Amino acid sequence: MEKVTGAIAALQAQGFNTDDGDKSIVVVGVDATTAAQEYIAKGYMLGSVLQDAEGMAKALYETGLNLAEGKEATEGTTYEFDDSGIAIRIPYQPYLK
Repeated sequence: MEKVTGAIAALQAQGFNTDDGDKSIVVVGVDATTAAQEYIAKGYMLGSVLQDAEGMAKALYETGLNLAEGKEATEGTTYEFDDSGIAIRIPYQPYLK
């Protein structure tokens, strides 16, 4: 078995989330890194969340432009503030096997 790090390594050291698949604990990560994608393909992880860099850049540009022009941040956009009134939720994509 190749060297793995982090939560998967800790689980595998205890006999979980291995190639035999007998014992497994659900692991979900963030950022859908290359390593995470490989672990998902091998069945060591259930999935991850892939941040939408283009969507984030678009939201920052549109809301920033609005603020620079003296408008409300979300004016004329499809974006909405979350319950805090401070943050805007940016779309993400699930990454699954």
